[in-house]
Amino acid sequence: MSSGRAPLTARRVALALCALAGLELLTIGASLSLGSSSALPWDALLSGDLSETQRAILWGARAPRLALGAIAGAALASGGVAFQAVLRNPLADPY
Repeated sequence: MSSGRAPLTARRVALALCALAGLELLTIGASLSLGSSSALPWDALLSGDLSETQRAILWGARAPRLALGAIAGAALASGGVAFQAVLRNPLADPY
């Protein structure tokens, strides 16, 4: 019985990875730009033309928060993969 889904090809995987990478870049930009202080507009972030206050906000508060979130996410993903490998319990079993 067919599930009606298109087969998984290298092109579809590449397109999905490119879409996810683009979404990740937008999320990174938003997390660096948005906060309690609206002192970091997108054009200033992209051009690198930041005042001392903006630079202190970016590198003193927002960039460390972004890096710590990425490290925590990577650690959780690695732990999940390790548990799945050790316990031989696949996440999704079609049977």
